[in-house]
Amino acid sequence: MKKFRRLIFFFLLPVTAVAVLYFFLRHAPVVPVPPIAAHTARAPQKKAAPQLHQRGIVLTYEVYAAGFEALDATLTAAADEKNYTVKMTAVTRGLIGKLFRWRTTAQTTGVIGRKSGLVPRQHVETSDWRKHAYTMTMDYDAAGLPQSRVLEDNGKPMKSQPLDPKLAAGAGDVLTATLALLQNVAHTGKCAGSYPVYDGRRRYDVTLADDGTSKIAPSRYSIFSGTALRCHLKLVPVAGFTAGDKKRGWWAIQNYTERHGRPPTVWIAKAKNGMEAIVRMEIDSAYGAAVANLIGERPY
Repeated sequence: MKKFRRLIFFFLLPVTAVAVLYFFLRHAPVVPVPPIAAHTARAPQKKAAPQLHQRGIVLTYEVYAAGFEALDATLTAAADEKNYTVKMTAVTRGLIGKLFRWRTTAQTTGVIGRKSGLVPRQHVETSDWRKHAYTMTMDYDAAGLPQSRVLEDNGKPMKSQPLDPKLAAGAGDVLTATLALLQNVAHTGKCAGSYPVYDGRRRYDVTLADDGTSKIAPSRYSIFSGTALRCHLKLVPVAGFTAGDKKRGWWAIQNYTERHGRPPTVWIAKAKNGMEAIVRMEIDSAYGAAVANLIGERPY
């Protein structure tokens, strides 16, 4: 039983690593965008016509859990003067991949206003697990408020609780919040800020705390070496959580790291094209650490 629990925990670590990649692996948008603040109604906007993205990046990562190859992850992000797109894909690899075949994708598309900031139009998450293909689609109005949330399992509709306007007010999807967060890092040169997220069921804050800078030594595991910002990451539950939610997944590991004084940490530095990027991530646990390293970068 003890060995089985350890195996399950090895699987949980890369899942947590995906969560961190999902929140923070992206580039800074072309237009300066302030952090997401309290929601204010905006006049309806005409839907922007699709345009070719003029600036973007594709980042690839390898994630190891307790020394074992666990995940391959790719982050594609792009923006022009009016639109932004962020897409993250991850798939289990190595022994963990053979035991637990899992693939997940998340993508947000939206518009950029010089005064209104980032406004999501659609957020889609997919997860392939044990012959099930789960999909969650959230569509937003011109003011960035969610209008619908559709869940599907292998194309068949699933039950979903109604959207809560009170929880949704002032909060964005997780990738849009991430764009605002790293934009703030780019502007201030420090890790700071708290940004609200609503996933259609739960409301939480994504926060960063500055821990100075540190040097990352050259390594065959990463293409990055040099000085990077060192940031502590925390997700703060606000509403919509059950007692069980706080005892599993990311929340369980975060609670463990807080008890032992080793908060989840990400390192942020500029990519070769000048965009901000996560170059390393580390999450400690009772069985070792989950570590993500940047292994590839190319223009979008």
